[in-house]
Amino acid sequence: MNLRRMRHRLRKSLAQRGAIGTATMLLHKGLWPSSRTCDPPKEYLAVHPFDQQFGVETSGLIFAEDLLSGKRRDLYNAGYFGVAPSAFRQILDRLKDQLQLEFAKYTFVDLGSGKGRALLIAAEYPFCAIVGVELSPKLHAIAAANITGYQGPAQQCRNVRSIEADATEFSFPAGPLVVYLWNPFEAPVFSCVLANLETALAREPREVYILYIQPDLDPLLEASSSWRKLWHDEFQMSEEDYAAHAFPPRAEVCSAYRSVFPGSGAPL
Repeated sequence: MNLRRMRHRLRKSLAQRGAIGTATMLLHKGLWPSSRTCDPPKEYLAVHPFDQQFGVETSGLIFAEDLLSGKRRDLYNAGYFGVAPSAFRQILDRLKDQLQLEFAKYTFVDLGSGKGRALLIAAEYPFCAIVGVELSPKLHAIAAANITGYQGPAQQCRNVRSIEADATEFSFPAGPLVVYLWNPFEAPVFSCVLANLETALAREPREVYILYIQPDLDPLLEASSSWRKLWHDEFQMSEEDYAAHAFPPRAEVCSAYRSVFPGSGAPL
């Protein structure tokens, strides 16, 4: 682990646990070091075939410590890794088919959109607009270039953009939404993002769906009366995707939620 990552993780621990909690954690790790019996990191293709096919750059595993924007909330951001296209298409298909949604009425919003792979795949569906929200200037610049250069033959939505912005302060577009997250934030930021979205819905009640991949913070959504869980399931990725996947599981786990605000169209 390099010095920058060590400093970043120490700052994060101090913010989350305080000085005493951090000292206790370091002592515990010193006395009981991590097991060496864990599986080694999975080997994977450095460049995903998606990039080779469409001439874009969405590959690579980037740690949070290497994506610092200079804001305090950097402490609670996850790193970057693009979603498996095969699994993501299954998730969108299930949402559309199970609920008979007309995507043309919805804006797709990716919170923590990174290099924009999900934005480009979502463009294969007839959303009225697609918006990526990314805090990192570095990732936003890559996403913007990808959107400009993307020439996907299956593309149905041309209104695609990436915004360099803080998701806790983002002004959600009017009208029905599909809000997508690939585990981009830790609890302190996720709570603020959720409150921001709920404030927008209180101001303008409408139908909103959340698609949350690797849903580590499901309990925060489950504890809110504003959302009803539709499903929590695994979506198997193709062999091509798995060969370019950095993590051992062969599936993307996703939870789906629907808004239950008065006037949202969902039962209370």
